[in-house]
Amino acid sequence: MARNPPFSVEDQNELGPIASILFSGGALPESSRGAAEKWATAIRMFLMAVNRENGTLVHLPESGGLLDQPKRTMDIMLFLQNIFIRCIQKKMKQGSKG
Repeated sequence: MARNPPFSVEDQNELGPIASILFSGGALPESSRGAAEKWATAIRMFLMAVNRENGTLVHLPESGGLLDQPKRTMDIMLFLQNIFIRCIQKKMKQGSKG
């Protein structure tokens, strides 16, 4: 059985800036297009699973409970969730400033 490699620091460094730009409503620079295509499925899966008002995960990617989820998948989902929540907090602070 093939194992997925762990969600590495290199993966985080590649995915983090892409997710931050997309979650903030920005357009990706041309230089990020290849990496964005690589992570498109993970980002789509996250956006389908998250409550967009508060960042909580409403649906799990696989059937079963939390402990039934693949580790790499959940590492990616939680990483994206943290970025998404930071974007929500930033928008809330901007909105409260008027």
